[in-house]
Amino acid sequence: MTAEVRVPIEFLLTPLQVAHDSIGLDVAATLRTLDIDPRRLEDPGSYLSAEEISRFTRLLWTQTGDELFGLTVVGMPRGAFRLSALATIHRPDLGSALVRMSEAMRVFQGAPRLMVVGGPTTTRLTILADRSILSPVIPDRWASTAMRVLFEFNLLVQHRFASWMVGRRLEPVAVYLPHSAPTGRLARVYDDIYGAPVTYRAETAALEFDNSLMTWPITQTEESLEEYLRASPGPIFSEQDLGTSVEVMVRRAIERSPRPATRTAGEIAALLSVSEPHLRRLLRQEGTSVGDLRDDVLSTIARAALERGDSVEGISEALGFSESSAFRRAFKRWTGTTPGSYR
Repeated sequence: MTAEVRVPIEFLLTPLQVAHDSIGLDVAATLRTLDIDPRRLEDPGSYLSAEEISRFTRLLWTQTGDELFGLTVVGMPRGAFRLSALATIHRPDLGSALVRMSEAMRVFQGAPRLMVVGGPTTTRLTILADRSILSPVIPDRWASTAMRVLFEFNLLVQHRFASWMVGRRLEPVAVYLPHSAPTGRLARVYDDIYGAPVTYRAETAALEFDNSLMTWPITQTEESLEEYLRASPGPIFSEQDLGTSVEVMVRRAIERSPRPATRTAGEIAALLSVSEPHLRRLLRQEGTSVGDLRDDVLSTIARAALERGDSVEGISEALGFSESSAFRRAFKRWTGTTPGSYR
């Protein structure tokens, strides 16, 4: 199984516009090369698949010679991330690796800065940037979207690469983004990407991890890093299971269901190509069950939706409950409070 990132179509517009203005990129020809219908650009609710955004990223990297798509004044030359990764991969654990990555990224002036700050119980990984780093060819009407692209692309890269280094998908306790919450069907995309509720309109973009994760050992080598980089940006937009636990795979199967509350153990077992009794035995060995994981996933999605201001009825329907009263009872069982009190 893989967990694919779905990227809002608007993320394609700003880099295309900048490349057109700065290097004369033929937008129509580029869309044909990418096999993307231009009419999709006019639908704000449309999104790109992992394969589409990977092809687009590779093309823009080649056309601009910049790993930040030409969005910043200075940019990051091709190979910049490779050098930073090589400086990081030999660290003993995740905490020291993240600090080394933040130090290595400082070499590239004008790119968003990475800051790692440890606290009593959590460590925060923050992307720092303001509009002064933007390329002068970006018109004012695209500036906000350009900053959004820079924040989210850099945050996603750091999350995926950190997960790959330790060979397990990192689950943050909190995610922060500085822009407004998306609407409609894109709202759940952001909850699914990181597996944690997202706080919008934050001061900057950041991931917050439990400090226990900082002691996880780096399991990759310089040799496996070269393979990772050759496949890039594929691993960024289509996250591999990384040999993770059955729990993680079951959790993803529930999250990806159009109606998560109705996802059964039998359906999940079929997705993982195992029998249902075997799946239950594997989960018991990991100290959990399909029911416990389903409740955890539903609770995470529901809390994020309530924090966005979604209605109880809408959340209940999206999760697959037969009626809102059933959702209210389940939510109180998960959290000890009602949806109205939680909001």
